[in-house]
Amino acid sequence: MRTALEEIKFRLNHLENMTKTSPNLSLSGVKIANRYRSLASVYQGVYIYNAALCLEEDHIQKALENMLKMSQLAIAADECSAQLSLERVFLAQLLLSEDIKEVSERLITIDTNKNEGVSPLFVVLACLRLGENHTPFMASFKKRENKKYDIILPGATEAINYLINKDEDKLALALDSMLLAHHKEANNRHSDIYNSPAAFMSLAPYFILDLAKFLGMDIQSKISNNKQTLKLGLMFPTESPDLPKNHKMPVEVDYLTAKTNLVNTL
Repeated sequence: MRTALEEIKFRLNHLENMTKTSPNLSLSGVKIANRYRSLASVYQGVYIYNAALCLEEDHIQKALENMLKMSQLAIAADECSAQLSLERVFLAQLLLSEDIKEVSERLITIDTNKNEGVSPLFVVLACLRLGENHTPFMASFKKRENKKYDIILPGATEAINYLINKDEDKLALALDSMLLAHHKEANNRHSDIYNSPAAFMSLAPYFILDLAKFLGMDIQSKISNNKQTLKLGLMFPTESPDLPKNHKMPVEVDYLTAKTNLVNTL
């Protein structure tokens, strides 16, 4: 029977093969940008599965650097759709511990009410990091929070309010609640993140926790729901006819880092 370790290694290999493709530079700027954005998404998956397998830091670093590079190339290819790549630039630079002031300044110029493809989560985070007024974006933020299977998880609005008020205890409880909501979505076959790299890392709680640290709050030790058992399904069930289609492979995941308990089995 296939194990979680074998499945994650298989997925990582599959994504690494996908990174070997390059966009056709004779295409229009919009199409080239879309191809680069797709590659950035693939590299994000490579990063997550490398982290899940607790591989060497240079593998993780390289995946993030490539995710950032692909996102920046997408922006260069089509400036009009740059806002679609800025979110991944923000994520990559944050994970690389780089300065995110410039990308934050660009993010706050985006009208999230006019483009549903852009998440108000990043704009609100950018505003709070820069000390700018975030309230004009909170209506769309709350709307997305109430939408099923969105990156802005239930409880995110409360978490932002506790963050602003520097109520560490309530913020920790709100983040724990968000992590449980992520866990529910990660194991729900109807959700967008089910059986994907996104299931391994809960970005909204990670971002908010990082911002809390930036603002001088230390609540990491108060978070208790980040480690949960994720039940992986087969990425390609038809390629494993000897296994039941609903074959599940449980693995403990830290949703704040994507790391698993597989480190001792490698």
